[in-house]
Amino acid sequence: MPSGNRDLPSFPFAHGPYGTATLAYDLFRKSCPIRKIQLPSGWEAWLVTSYAGVRAVHTHIKYSRSEAVRVGATLGKGTGIELEPSVLQNSDGKQHARLRKIFGALFDVHRNTEWKGIIENEVDSLLDRLKRANVDFDLKKNLFDPLATNCAERLFGFPRELEAFPLELFFDEGMRTIGVRRMADLVENSTKLPDDAFMKGLLFDHKANRLSESELIMNLVILATATFGAVRAAFLGGMFALLRHAEQWRACARDRSLVPAAVAEMLRCFPNGDGQFLRLAEEDIELYGVKISRGEAVLAPVSAANVDPVVFVDPRSFNIFRRDSDKHIAFGVGRHRCLGANLAELWMRTTLNAIVERFPNLRLAVDPKEVNFGTHPLIYKLEELRVRDDKT
Repeated sequence: MPSGNRDLPSFPFAHGPYGTATLAYDLFRKSCPIRKIQLPSGWEAWLVTSYAGVRAVHTHIKYSRSEAVRVGATLGKGTGIELEPSVLQNSDGKQHARLRKIFGALFDVHRNTEWKGIIENEVDSLLDRLKRANVDFDLKKNLFDPLATNCAERLFGFPRELEAFPLELFFDEGMRTIGVRRMADLVENSTKLPDDAFMKGLLFDHKANRLSESELIMNLVILATATFGAVRAAFLGGMFALLRHAEQWRACARDRSLVPAAVAEMLRCFPNGDGQFLRLAEEDIELYGVKISRGEAVLAPVSAANVDPVVFVDPRSFNIFRRDSDKHIAFGVGRHRCLGANLAELWMRTTLNAIVERFPNLRLAVDPKEVNFGTHPLIYKLEELRVRDDKT
Protein backbone atom coordinates (compact mmCIF):
# COMPACT_ATOMS: atom_id res chain seq x y z
CA MET A 1 0.00 0.00 0.00
CA PRO A 2 1.07 3.66 -0.33
CA SER A 3 3.45 4.74 2.40
CA GLY A 4 5.97 7.37 3.29
CA ASN A 5 8.71 5.03 4.49
CA ARG A 6 11.93 6.66 3.33
CA ASP A 7 14.16 3.95 4.78
CA LEU A 8 13.30 1.44 2.04
CA PRO A 9 15.37 1.09 -1.14
CA SER A 10 13.86 3.25 -3.88
CA PHE A 11 12.83 1.48 -7.07
CA PRO A 12 13.73 1.61 -9.96
CA PHE A 13 17.46 1.09 -9.69
CA ALA A 14 20.25 2.02 -12.10
CA HIS A 15 20.30 0.02 -15.33
CA GLY A 16 22.91 -2.70 -15.62
CA PRO A 17 25.82 -2.48 -18.07
CA TYR A 18 24.89 -2.44 -21.79
CA GLY A 19 21.16 -2.69 -21.18
CA THR A 20 21.21 -5.63 -18.78
CA ALA A 21 19.20 -6.04 -15.57
CA THR A 22 20.20 -3.80 -12.69
CA LEU A 23 23.11 -5.03 -10.59
CA ALA A 24 21.08 -4.22 -7.47
CA TYR A 25 19.21 -7.51 -7.94
CA ASP A 26 22.44 -9.43 -7.36
CA LEU A 27 23.11 -7.58 -4.12
CA PHE A 28 19.57 -8.05 -2.83
CA ARG A 29 19.46 -11.72 -3.80
CA LYS A 30 22.62 -12.46 -1.78
CA SER A 31 21.29 -10.85 1.39
CA CYS A 32 17.60 -11.66 1.11
CA PRO A 33 15.71 -12.82 -2.01
CA ILE A 34 12.58 -10.94 -0.85
CA ARG A 35 12.57 -7.46 0.62
CA LYS A 36 10.43 -4.34 0.80
CA ILE A 37 11.04 -1.48 -1.63
CA GLN A 38 9.50 1.94 -2.23
CA LEU A 39 7.97 2.61 -5.65
CA PRO A 40 7.74 6.02 -7.40
CA SER A 41 3.94 5.76 -7.14
CA GLY A 42 4.21 5.83 -3.35
CA TRP A 43 3.34 2.16 -2.96
CA GLU A 44 5.47 -0.25 -0.97
CA ALA A 45 6.04 -3.64 -2.52
CA TRP A 46 7.85 -6.87 -1.80
CA LEU A 47 10.64 -7.29 -4.38
CA VAL A 48 11.44 -10.91 -5.29
CA THR A 49 14.84 -11.46 -6.94
CA SER A 50 15.41 -15.23 -7.09
CA TYR A 51 14.48 -17.44 -10.02
CA ALA A 52 12.44 -19.79 -7.83
CA GLY A 53 10.72 -16.90 -6.08
CA VAL A 54 9.79 -15.12 -9.30
CA ARG A 55 8.34 -18.34 -10.71
CA ALA A 56 6.39 -18.88 -7.49
CA VAL A 57 4.79 -15.44 -7.71
CA HIS A 58 3.95 -15.78 -11.40
CA THR A 59 2.35 -19.21 -10.99
CA HIS A 60 0.56 -18.85 -7.62
CA ILE A 61 -3.11 -18.13 -8.31
CA LYS A 62 -3.42 -15.95 -5.20
CA TYR A 63 -1.00 -13.32 -6.51
CA SER A 64 -3.52 -11.29 -8.50
CA ARG A 65 -3.07 -8.81 -11.34
CA SER A 66 -6.73 -7.83 -11.46
CA GLU A 67 -6.74 -7.01 -7.76
CA ALA A 68 -3.67 -4.79 -8.21
CA VAL A 69 -5.53 -2.98 -11.00
CA ARG A 70 -8.68 -2.63 -8.90
CA VAL A 71 -6.90 -0.89 -6.01
CA GLY A 72 -4.61 1.17 -8.26
CA ALA A 73 -1.28 -0.42 -7.39
CA THR A 74 1.23 1.00 -9.86
CA LEU A 75 4.99 1.05 -10.39
CA GLY A 76 5.24 4.61 -11.63
CA LYS A 77 3.41 7.84 -10.92
CA GLY A 78 1.57 7.66 -14.24
CA THR A 79 -1.08 5.06 -14.93
CA GLY A 80 -1.13 4.35 -18.68
CA ILE A 81 -2.21 0.81 -19.53
CA GLU A 82 -0.80 -0.46 -16.25
CA LEU A 83 -4.28 0.02 -14.72
CA GLU A 84 -6.45 -0.81 -17.75
CA PRO A 85 -8.85 -3.61 -16.65
CA SER A 86 -9.81 -4.61 -20.21
CA VAL A 87 -6.46 -6.08 -21.23
CA LEU A 88 -5.38 -9.68 -20.97
CA GLN A 89 -2.31 -8.93 -18.85
CA ASN A 90 -4.41 -7.19 -16.20
CA SER A 91 -7.17 -9.77 -15.83
CA ASP A 92 -7.58 -13.01 -13.92
CA GLY A 93 -10.17 -15.76 -13.59
CA LYS A 94 -12.96 -16.13 -16.15
CA GLN A 95 -12.21 -12.86 -17.93
CA HIS A 96 -8.58 -13.84 -18.42
CA ALA A 97 -9.51 -17.33 -19.66
CA ARG A 98 -12.00 -15.88 -22.16
CA LEU A 99 -9.58 -13.27 -23.51
CA ARG A 100 -6.72 -15.73 -23.69
CA LYS A 101 -8.81 -18.18 -25.69
CA ILE A 102 -9.89 -15.51 -28.19
CA PHE A 103 -6.53 -13.82 -28.70
CA GLY A 104 -4.52 -17.02 -28.25
CA ALA A 105 -6.11 -18.46 -31.38
CA LEU A 106 -4.21 -15.83 -33.38
CA PHE A 107 -0.85 -17.26 -32.31
CA ASP A 108 -1.39 -20.90 -33.17
CA VAL A 109 1.98 -22.64 -33.68
CA HIS A 110 0.55 -24.28 -36.81
CA ARG A 111 1.07 -20.93 -38.52
CA ASN A 112 4.84 -21.10 -38.00
CA THR A 113 5.62 -22.17 -41.56
CA GLU A 114 3.47 -19.37 -42.98
CA TRP A 115 4.93 -16.81 -40.56
CA LYS A 116 8.50 -17.90 -41.24
CA GLY A 117 8.05 -17.45 -44.99
CA ILE A 118 6.65 -13.94 -44.53
CA ILE A 119 9.41 -12.90 -42.14
CA GLU A 120 12.09 -14.32 -44.44
CA ASN A 121 10.76 -12.37 -47.42
CA GLU A 122 10.64 -9.12 -45.48
CA VAL A 123 14.07 -9.42 -43.88
CA ASP A 124 15.71 -10.62 -47.11
CA SER A 125 14.34 -7.60 -48.96
CA LEU A 126 15.70 -5.17 -46.38
CA LEU A 127 19.09 -6.89 -46.11
CA ASP A 128 19.50 -7.02 -49.89
CA ARG A 129 18.94 -3.28 -50.01
CA LEU A 130 21.48 -2.68 -47.23
CA LYS A 131 23.96 -4.99 -48.92
CA ARG A 132 23.71 -3.10 -52.19
CA ALA A 133 24.11 0.26 -50.45
CA ASN A 134 27.49 -0.92 -49.14
CA VAL A 135 27.59 1.64 -46.32
CA ASP A 136 27.46 1.71 -42.55
CA PHE A 137 23.89 1.38 -41.29
CA ASP A 138 21.88 1.57 -38.11
CA LEU A 139 20.48 -1.82 -37.07
CA LYS A 140 17.58 -0.12 -35.32
CA LYS A 141 16.55 2.53 -37.86
CA ASN A 142 17.48 0.69 -41.06
CA LEU A 143 16.52 -2.87 -40.10
CA PHE A 144 14.60 -3.46 -36.87
CA ASP A 145 12.09 -0.62 -37.16
CA PRO A 146 11.05 -1.17 -40.82
CA LEU A 147 11.10 -4.95 -40.40
CA ALA A 148 8.83 -4.77 -37.35
CA THR A 149 6.47 -2.42 -39.20
CA ASN A 150 6.39 -4.56 -42.34
CA CYS A 151 5.82 -7.77 -40.39
CA ALA A 152 3.04 -6.16 -38.35
CA GLU A 153 1.27 -5.36 -41.61
CA ARG A 154 1.89 -8.72 -43.28
CA LEU A 155 1.14 -10.87 -40.23
CA PHE A 156 -1.65 -8.90 -38.55
CA GLY A 157 -2.96 -6.40 -41.04
CA PHE A 158 -1.79 -3.35 -39.10
CA PRO A 159 -1.22 -0.69 -41.82
CA ARG A 160 2.32 0.62 -42.15
CA GLU A 161 1.19 4.16 -41.48
CA LEU A 162 0.12 2.98 -38.02
CA GLU A 163 3.51 3.66 -36.46
CA ALA A 164 4.55 1.29 -33.70
CA PHE A 165 3.24 2.41 -30.34
CA PRO A 166 6.03 2.96 -27.79
CA LEU A 167 6.26 0.76 -24.72
CA GLU A 168 6.04 3.93 -22.63
CA LEU A 169 2.26 3.91 -23.12
CA PHE A 170 2.13 1.26 -20.39
CA PHE A 171 3.16 3.98 -17.90
CA ASP A 172 2.16 7.21 -19.67
CA GLU A 173 -1.49 8.30 -19.76
CA GLY A 174 -0.94 10.73 -22.63
CA MET A 175 0.64 8.09 -24.88
CA ARG A 176 -2.08 5.62 -23.88
CA THR A 177 -4.76 8.08 -24.97
CA ILE A 178 -3.11 8.62 -28.36
CA GLY A 179 -2.69 4.88 -28.91
CA VAL A 180 -6.31 4.12 -28.04
CA ARG A 181 -7.62 6.87 -30.33
CA ARG A 182 -5.56 5.67 -33.28
CA MET A 183 -6.56 2.05 -32.78
CA ALA A 184 -10.23 3.00 -32.45
CA ASP A 185 -9.97 4.81 -35.79
CA LEU A 186 -8.45 1.72 -37.37
CA VAL A 187 -11.22 -0.51 -36.02
CA GLU A 188 -13.85 1.93 -37.29
CA ASN A 189 -12.33 1.74 -40.78
CA SER A 190 -11.71 -2.02 -40.68
CA THR A 191 -13.58 -2.57 -43.95
CA LYS A 192 -10.44 -1.30 -45.70
CA LEU A 193 -8.33 -4.10 -44.20
CA PRO A 194 -7.33 -7.24 -46.16
CA ASP A 195 -9.84 -10.08 -45.91
CA ASP A 196 -7.33 -12.26 -44.08
CA ALA A 197 -6.47 -9.61 -41.46
CA PHE A 198 -6.88 -11.18 -38.05
CA MET A 199 -8.65 -8.05 -36.83
CA LYS A 200 -11.73 -9.03 -38.81
CA GLY A 201 -12.00 -12.21 -36.79
CA LEU A 202 -11.82 -10.19 -33.60
CA LEU A 203 -14.53 -7.86 -34.87
CA PHE A 204 -16.72 -10.93 -35.39
CA ASP A 205 -16.12 -11.90 -31.74
CA HIS A 206 -17.05 -8.34 -30.74
CA LYS A 207 -20.29 -8.41 -32.72
CA ALA A 208 -21.08 -11.80 -31.18
CA ASN A 209 -20.71 -10.23 -27.70
CA ARG A 210 -17.64 -12.30 -26.86
CA LEU A 211 -15.49 -9.15 -26.71
CA SER A 212 -16.50 -5.74 -25.40
CA GLU A 213 -15.47 -2.69 -27.42
CA SER A 214 -12.95 -1.75 -24.75
CA GLU A 215 -11.48 -5.28 -24.70
CA LEU A 216 -11.19 -5.26 -28.49
CA ILE A 217 -9.47 -1.89 -28.78
CA MET A 218 -7.26 -2.09 -25.71
CA ASN A 219 -5.94 -5.57 -26.48
CA LEU A 220 -5.25 -4.53 -30.08
CA VAL A 221 -3.18 -1.65 -28.69
CA ILE A 222 -1.22 -4.18 -26.64
CA LEU A 223 -0.67 -6.42 -29.67
CA ALA A 224 0.45 -3.48 -31.80
CA THR A 225 2.82 -2.36 -29.06
CA ALA A 226 4.25 -5.52 -27.63
CA THR A 227 4.36 -8.09 -30.43
CA PHE A 228 7.60 -6.73 -31.87
CA GLY A 229 8.30 -3.82 -29.53
CA ALA A 230 8.75 -6.31 -26.72
CA VAL A 231 11.67 -8.02 -28.50
CA ARG A 232 13.42 -4.78 -29.41
CA ALA A 233 15.58 -4.75 -26.28
CA ALA A 234 16.44 -8.45 -26.54
CA PHE A 235 17.19 -8.37 -30.25
CA LEU A 236 19.18 -5.14 -30.43
CA GLY A 237 20.86 -5.73 -27.09
CA GLY A 238 21.70 -9.25 -28.20
CA MET A 239 23.11 -8.06 -31.53
CA PHE A 240 25.20 -5.54 -29.61
CA ALA A 241 26.54 -8.34 -27.39
CA LEU A 242 27.21 -10.70 -30.31
CA LEU A 243 29.21 -8.03 -32.11
CA ARG A 244 31.15 -7.12 -28.95
CA HIS A 245 32.00 -10.82 -28.65
CA ALA A 246 33.20 -11.25 -32.23
CA GLU A 247 34.15 -14.90 -31.75
CA GLN A 248 30.50 -15.70 -30.95
CA TRP A 249 29.30 -13.81 -34.03
CA ARG A 250 31.77 -15.71 -36.22
CA ALA A 251 30.65 -18.99 -34.62
CA CYS A 252 27.02 -18.26 -35.60
CA ALA A 253 28.13 -17.42 -39.14
CA ARG A 254 30.03 -20.74 -39.40
CA ASP A 255 27.41 -22.87 -37.69
CA ARG A 256 23.82 -21.73 -38.16
CA SER A 257 22.62 -24.36 -35.68
CA LEU A 258 23.86 -21.99 -32.94
CA VAL A 259 21.22 -19.37 -33.82
CA PRO A 260 18.46 -20.74 -31.53
CA ALA A 261 20.88 -20.79 -28.59
CA ALA A 262 21.99 -17.25 -29.43
CA VAL A 263 18.36 -16.07 -29.42
CA ALA A 264 17.71 -17.74 -26.07
CA GLU A 265 20.76 -16.00 -24.63
CA MET A 266 19.60 -12.65 -26.07
CA LEU A 267 16.24 -13.09 -24.35
CA ARG A 268 17.85 -14.12 -21.09
CA CYS A 269 20.32 -11.25 -20.92
CA PHE A 270 18.45 -8.25 -22.32
CA PRO A 271 15.09 -7.41 -20.75
CA ASN A 272 12.70 -4.66 -21.81
CA GLY A 273 13.42 -3.12 -18.44
CA ASP A 274 13.44 -3.84 -14.75
CA GLY A 275 9.74 -3.32 -14.26
CA GLN A 276 7.12 -6.07 -14.11
CA PHE A 277 3.51 -5.32 -13.33
CA LEU A 278 2.60 -5.56 -9.67
CA ARG A 279 0.50 -8.34 -8.20
CA LEU A 280 -1.45 -8.22 -4.94
CA ALA A 281 -1.65 -11.06 -2.45
CA GLU A 282 -5.27 -12.16 -2.05
CA GLU A 283 -4.46 -14.00 1.16
CA ASP A 284 -1.55 -14.29 3.59
CA ILE A 285 1.29 -16.13 1.83
CA GLU A 286 4.72 -17.14 3.08
CA LEU A 287 7.73 -16.87 0.79
CA TYR A 288 11.32 -17.52 1.95
CA GLY A 289 10.08 -17.41 5.52
CA VAL A 290 8.61 -13.94 5.02
CA LYS A 291 4.90 -13.34 5.54
CA ILE A 292 3.29 -11.46 2.66
CA SER A 293 0.02 -10.18 4.07
CA ARG A 294 -3.24 -10.03 2.19
CA GLY A 295 -3.42 -6.80 0.18
CA GLU A 296 0.34 -6.27 -0.05
CA ALA A 297 1.94 -5.66 -3.44
CA VAL A 298 4.59 -7.97 -4.90
CA LEU A 299 7.04 -7.19 -7.72
CA ALA A 300 8.62 -10.25 -9.36
CA PRO A 301 10.72 -9.13 -12.37
CA VAL A 302 11.75 -11.84 -14.81
CA SER A 303 14.92 -9.81 -15.44
CA ALA A 304 16.03 -10.64 -11.89
CA ALA A 305 15.21 -14.34 -12.31
CA ASN A 306 17.23 -14.56 -15.52
CA VAL A 307 20.47 -13.59 -13.79
CA ASP A 308 20.14 -15.89 -10.78
CA PRO A 309 23.42 -17.86 -10.41
CA VAL A 310 21.56 -20.74 -8.78
CA VAL A 311 20.12 -21.50 -12.23
CA PHE A 312 22.53 -19.85 -14.71
CA VAL A 313 26.27 -20.39 -14.51
CA ASP A 314 28.09 -17.03 -14.56
CA PRO A 315 24.77 -15.30 -15.34
CA ARG A 316 26.18 -11.86 -16.14
CA SER A 317 28.28 -13.29 -18.98
CA PHE A 318 26.77 -13.33 -22.49
CA ASN A 319 27.59 -16.76 -23.83
CA ILE A 320 25.73 -18.46 -26.68
CA PHE A 321 27.53 -21.72 -25.87
CA ARG A 322 25.99 -22.09 -22.42
CA ARG A 323 23.62 -24.99 -21.94
CA ASP A 324 21.13 -23.34 -19.61
CA SER A 325 19.89 -20.34 -21.65
CA ASP A 326 16.62 -22.05 -22.54
CA LYS A 327 15.60 -21.93 -18.87
CA HIS A 328 15.04 -18.18 -19.17
CA ILE A 329 11.58 -16.84 -18.38
CA ALA A 330 11.79 -13.63 -20.44
CA PHE A 331 8.18 -14.13 -21.58
CA GLY A 332 6.92 -14.81 -18.08
CA VAL A 333 5.61 -18.09 -16.76
CA GLY A 334 2.22 -19.40 -15.69
CA ARG A 335 -1.17 -18.14 -16.78
CA HIS A 336 0.16 -14.71 -17.82
CA ARG A 337 2.97 -16.00 -20.04
CA CYS A 338 3.19 -13.90 -23.20
CA LEU A 339 0.83 -15.14 -25.91
CA GLY A 340 3.24 -14.08 -28.65
CA ALA A 341 6.31 -15.85 -27.25
CA ASN A 342 6.42 -18.43 -30.05
CA LEU A 343 6.10 -15.78 -32.77
CA ALA A 344 8.68 -13.52 -31.09
CA GLU A 345 11.25 -16.32 -30.93
CA LEU A 346 10.53 -17.34 -34.52
CA TRP A 347 10.95 -13.72 -35.65
CA MET A 348 14.26 -13.38 -33.80
CA ARG A 349 15.65 -16.69 -35.07
CA THR A 350 14.62 -16.01 -38.68
CA THR A 351 16.01 -12.48 -38.62
CA LEU A 352 19.29 -13.39 -36.95
CA ASN A 353 19.82 -16.31 -39.33
CA ALA A 354 19.32 -14.00 -42.32
CA ILE A 355 21.75 -11.40 -40.97
CA VAL A 356 24.59 -13.85 -40.29
CA GLU A 357 24.08 -15.33 -43.75
CA ARG A 358 24.22 -11.95 -45.55
CA PHE A 359 26.72 -10.24 -43.27
CA PRO A 360 29.07 -12.85 -41.78
CA ASN A 361 31.73 -10.15 -41.32
CA LEU A 362 29.47 -7.60 -39.63
CA ARG A 363 31.04 -5.53 -36.88
CA LEU A 364 30.30 -2.49 -34.74
CA ALA A 365 30.96 0.86 -36.41
CA VAL A 366 31.17 2.73 -33.08
CA ASP A 367 32.87 2.44 -29.73
CA PRO A 368 30.56 0.36 -27.47
CA LYS A 369 30.81 3.10 -24.82
CA GLU A 370 29.04 5.49 -27.21
CA VAL A 371 25.90 3.36 -27.54
CA ASN A 372 22.90 4.97 -25.83
CA PHE A 373 20.22 2.98 -24.03
CA GLY A 374 17.86 5.88 -23.34
CA THR A 375 16.79 7.40 -20.05
CA HIS A 376 13.39 5.90 -19.20
CA PRO A 377 13.75 4.40 -15.69
CA LEU A 378 11.56 1.36 -16.40
CA ILE A 379 12.27 0.66 -20.08
CA TYR A 380 15.52 -0.19 -21.91
CA LYS A 381 15.62 1.40 -25.35
CA LEU A 382 18.76 1.08 -27.42
CA GLU A 383 18.47 4.24 -29.52
CA GLU A 384 21.01 3.48 -32.26
CA LEU A 385 23.38 0.67 -33.19
CA ARG A 386 25.63 1.52 -36.12
CA VAL A 387 27.36 -1.40 -37.84
CA ARG A 388 29.40 -2.04 -40.96
CA ASP A 389 30.15 -4.99 -43.18
CA ASP A 390 33.87 -5.68 -42.89
CA LYS A 391 34.68 -7.60 -46.07
CA THR A 392 38.39 -7.86 -45.39
